[in-house]
Order: sequence, then structure tokens, then C-alpha cells
Amino acid sequence: MKRLLKPSILLFLIIAISGCAGMRFERVIPFAAVVPVDTLDRFFYKEAWFGLVFTGERVGFTHYKVSKIEDGLYEIFAEGHLHIRFMGVDQRISIMSWDTVDARLRLVSMRWEERLGKKFKKVVGRVENGVFNAQITVAGATTKRSYPLKEALYPEVALEFYPVFNGLIEGKEYSYLIFNAEHVVLTRATQKVGYLMKNPDLFAGAGYKVVSRVAGVKSTSWVSPKGLTLLERTVGGVLIRYPESERVAKGYLASAALSKKELVLNISRIKTDRDIPCPRETTLLSVEISGLKEKMDAITDGRQTAQVAEETTRFFVDINSSSDLAGKIDEKERIIYVLPTPSVESDNPEIKAKAEEIARGAETESELVDRLARWVDRNVINSYEDSFSALAVLKDRKGECQAHTLLYTALARALNLPTRVVSGLVYLEDRGFLYHAWAETYAEGRWRAVDPTFGQLTADATHIKLTQGPDFFASLKISELIGNIKIKVVSSEPRCQEKKEGPGS
Repeated sequence: MKRLLKPSILLFLIIAISGCAGMRFERVIPFAAVVPVDTLDRFFYKEAWFGLVFTGERVGFTHYKVSKIEDGLYEIFAEGHLHIRFMGVDQRISIMSWDTVDARLRLVSMRWEERLGKKFKKVVGRVENGVFNAQITVAGATTKRSYPLKEALYPEVALEFYPVFNGLIEGKEYSYLIFNAEHVVLTRATQKVGYLMKNPDLFAGAGYKVVSRVAGVKSTSWVSPKGLTLLERTVGGVLIRYPESERVAKGYLASAALSKKELVLNISRIKTDRDIPCPRETTLLSVEISGLKEKMDAITDGRQTAQVAEETTRFFVDINSSSDLAGKIDEKERIIYVLPTPSVESDNPEIKAKAEEIARGAETESELVDRLARWVDRNVINSYEDSFSALAVLKDRKGECQAHTLLYTALARALNLPTRVVSGLVYLEDRGFLYHAWAETYAEGRWRAVDPTFGQLTADATHIKLTQGPDFFASLKISELIGNIKIKVVSSEPRCQEKKEGPGS
């Protein structure tokens, strides 16, 4: 395959990430209208390889291949491999999918596999009689989910092909239903085709600008008139995908040329203008965040108030707030936050048994919350590795903040305590604000923020909530913030408790 990316591209990637390279994009007037591709038989690029760059460092590659199975049916094989360092630990992630589609990309059946180190997750599914049936296997257990369909369903890999099939027409907008295998949900994808543009510093030739949005996550790509992605930026612009040869991609996999830089930690850390002393003791906090307003809506609830100004959003967090919002829950929320999800298996027999064991003898809902949070804190080892689900965490007994939160949430829901998964920011001494996850449980008539990772029965005031939902699917939009927000600390209380000196000291 022709090498479409110049060797000097890596020198420009950091500039591109910061947005400066965007100033050099020039509009190109098309010589002729792009004819829509009516069938996969006519799609020009039936196989392509792409490199992945994260904050200027090579971290992996992706690849797809389209094969005809029989008349009217095709298999789209796709794979992605990522190798990155986080907190001194090598993280290897591999995802492979096999989607059977008809000539118009509509999903017939699928298989999806993900490997996270030694952990494995598989999802298989099929469209039958207007219903999409899926089976999810994690930690040796298989669960089933069925989704009634009111319209055609597409695989997520369709994002690569859909605008080309329907015409790369400037100003055209598309909306369609896709299956997100990672989170096992049906969600809507939207794509808008912009101008045909060129940027000699970033890619050869010209490409139509296509802006895609899935679950609040935005990606911007430039697609050639024949349908090849020339460049794609996502995760707030810090993850870049570009075409390369099969030889280069496979060579990277063989050599596993891992950067020694702490890429994820460096880009996700948000330094502040001043320190917050003793953050785990903080009960009141006021901060101003710039860059948030354009990316997502700020949340006001019982413990935090968000005030949106022209350039910044000010958050006030009071863990002892008596706001009426703290007690607000409707019947729909109550149902949503006690039901299981593919990653929060509160109906699993092992999780239910463990929840009942922990709860034995508890007399109040507050006592149940305390017991669950303490048990997760004491029995799940803090480890910088991801987890697929609550059941996997129960079996492995180790993981990061998401793992602690998934297991706590599943245990609480197993006891019929409405609990939601929260993602946002938290302050760590000597590091600044970092992205973090915790939970909120409705107990004794009020929502209560609990951080099982820190062992906090009431999360301190440096926990700033940005998203909430029944699982982590709602938190995907946070990727838009990475590297794009700044935080100013206005005030915090109390200050560190002074240690009293004893006699003779």
C-alpha cells in the first residue's frame, strides 16, 4: 500500500495536537462529485493498516480487512494493538473483531475479543427477527442480553465506511445505530462531512473532513475521495491514527518498541496554580475550570454546585451540604441504578452471595454502605491494571479506581441500594488533579458519595463530578477533556490539622 504519511510527520504531530497545525489546512475545490459506494464489492480499500501515536509517541497500530463470504455477505475483520506505559507498568491491549455484514454494511452477526494483559473478554451476537442477541463472557461467566431493534444496526467499524457508502458530500450529515461491544450497548453514531481539505505537513493529497460523535466522544478524520482515512484525531486530539504499510505495523508489534515515558499520566495530570493541603481532609472546595464549557454540561447536585461563566466553570463542593438535591431520586432513577449491566453484574450468584455475607447483621442502609466500602477497600489491592467487570474484580481482587468502583457498585445493587458510577477529578498531593472514579449510593433518603479506592466512607471535597451513569459508558466523553482543561484553586477548607506536640518533644 502506498505510504501516504511523510517521514517528517512525527515532527509535526505535537504541533497538530496543540491545534496549531490546523491553521494550515486549506480548502480544495473538488473536480467532481464523489459517487456513493453502493456495495462493499465496490469499496476501493478492502484492507488498510494504520499507526497509532499518543502525545507524539508511537503506541500501536490498527488494521482492517474486508472479505466476501458469499453472495451478499461480507466479513470485516478489524484489530487494534496498543502498548503503553502507565505508572511504571507496561500495559498491553489487543482488540479483535469479526463482523458479518450485508452489502450495505448492516450487521448480521459479530464476534469481539479483548485482551488486557492476561485478562480476556468475549462478546458474540446475532440479529434475529428484529432483535439483537448478545452473549458476554468475562471471568469464566457468560451472561445474555437482548436488544429489540426498530431500525438497522451497524457494527462500530462502520464508522470507517459509512460516509463513503452514502456519499462524501460537503455538508451531509448521517445518523445511525451501532453496537458498542466494549460496553455492550446500542448507541447512536453521527457523522458530518465537511470540506475537501489538504495539509501537506500532515498527509499527501486531499481529504474530506469528517466529524464523528459516539457517546459524546468526538473524532475528526480526513478521508480521501476513494475512502481511505488519511488522518484521524480523537481523545481530545492527543491520539492520532494514520496510514502505514503492513511491514511497518507488524515490525512495531514484533519489536514492541515501548516508550519509557509515562504517557497517560503526563497527559492526564492537571497541575494547579497552588496546592491543596491535606486533600483527604478537605470538606469545602472552590475551583475554576477553563475549557470544560465547550466539552460537556456541568453537573449540579446535592454536594456540588456548578456556575457556568463565559470562559470558566466554577465548582463549589461541600460534603456536608443540606441541599434538597441530595435527596432527589425518581422511580426511573431508582430502577436504573439497581439493575445489573454487563460490567456491573449485581445479579451474579457470586456477587449476591458476597454482598449478603458482608451485610449480615447490618441494621441500617448507612451501615450497609459503610461495610461495603470498607470491605472493597480492604480486600481489593490497588494495582494499575484495568478490569472488564465487577465479577472479574471479585475474582482477581486487584485493580485501579474503576475496578474498586465496579465491585462496590455491584455489591450495593445486589442489596437493592440504588448506586451510580461517577467519574471526574480528584486532587492528589504532589501531582495535582487526576481523572478518577467513585460511586454514589442512595441511602437513608440521600445520595452519598463513597470512594472505595481511598477507603473514604464519604468522599472528600476534592472529588469533582463530571459524569454519572449506571456504568462507565457515560464517562467516555471525559476523553474530550484530556490535555484541554486548566484548573485554578480558589479556596479549600479545612487546612491541615496541626499535630499536637507531646511532652518532651
